[in-house]
Amino acid sequence: MDGVLKDIQPGAKSKLYGTVRGLNWLDKFTQLPYLHFIAQFTAIISEAYTCPYTNAQVDYPIFASVLADAKSIPQEALDALYLYVSRRGKTDIGVNNNNNAEYDSDAAMKEFMAKAISHISMIQMFISTVPLEALGKVLFCDYDWQVGSSGGGEDWFVKFKEEWKVIFDERWEMWLRDKKKAQLATTLKEKFGVEKYPEIPYRPWAKLWGGVPFRCEMTGAFLTWFAANKYDEVMNVLNVLILEGIFINNENRAELSEAVNDFSNINQEVLVFIESLSDRGQIGGTFLKLAEEHIRSLKGQSVVDNIILNAEMNVRTWEKIMCDSLRTIEMVLHGILDEQKDKGYDTIQNLRTIRGHENHTYREKLAQTRELLQETRKILAEIEPLDLPKAGQKK
Repeated sequence: MDGVLKDIQPGAKSKLYGTVRGLNWLDKFTQLPYLHFIAQFTAIISEAYTCPYTNAQVDYPIFASVLADAKSIPQEALDALYLYVSRRGKTDIGVNNNNNAEYDSDAAMKEFMAKAISHISMIQMFISTVPLEALGKVLFCDYDWQVGSSGGGEDWFVKFKEEWKVIFDERWEMWLRDKKKAQLATTLKEKFGVEKYPEIPYRPWAKLWGGVPFRCEMTGAFLTWFAANKYDEVMNVLNVLILEGIFINNENRAELSEAVNDFSNINQEVLVFIESLSDRGQIGGTFLKLAEEHIRSLKGQSVVDNIILNAEMNVRTWEKIMCDSLRTIEMVLHGILDEQKDKGYDTIQNLRTIRGHENHTYREKLAQTRELLQETRKILAEIEPLDLPKAGQKK
């Protein structure tokens, strides 16, 4: 990446610098204290507004320095500014779309550009007709008074490189995540016959404001798939063991019952959560209502942030409890099925007779269930670091 940036041609680099200076000036222009300065003007006797020199002296220097240092803004920069804002879901940028979700984006950009060029022309006309420095000399009663320099943007290339490094690192992480996801999909196909990595059936965050990040999609998707496709199969086998197994160590039965109860609760909670994401559900309905408003308000952002944060916390909690319960179930099954046993775990007295004439089939299902749960825990362990937030982000 450093090599690519170093090879930027001088002409292109100069054009980029000019664009940065233009946008930097526009940023300063928008931050001028307009309301405070305008408030100094009053109409006491006539309809004409006047401002005492002493009142104007507070804000005039910053206005003069910014306006006198005006920079041209290339049309490409205005195009990019519009696209950047609109893609972040901020539709209230001076373009009237009449709350029409199907409003032509090209027409919206043309309308924005026409208004922007018109406003910039008015600013340029003001700058060219008002003698800012001469007015300042009168205002401060000082013939030597000069307009200050606003400057800025000189370190643009350093920031340019830093920003591209952030973008590159993010895309590299996305590539690694996609690669790992593809590897997990291969494992799912080999072990469970799933053709591709599962997805959460309802994803309301993906349709709101151009997409809102949800950092537990992979974990949530796998837990959803397991609850819908493997949960009943596993419970059918484990319930027989709890109800009909004659445990040599009764503590193993209690431990298994508690783990299976946690396992069952988690799977039920996952299914309830998924249903809440549909348009009919509480979360999905809230997201749908916000999407229909067509404006990304601070209140709406706060609501979404809280929903997403709670959902991520729940998914991570479910994943942890799920792994803990699976680990316990595996240890109990290891004591039942294997000759070599860990301390504290033993078999059941009726291993060779449980389920009567279906004993052989049941023991095969028990072994298959253990293997399924082992693979499930391994997959969850591999998914976890892919879904964890980056350093500095809220967990």
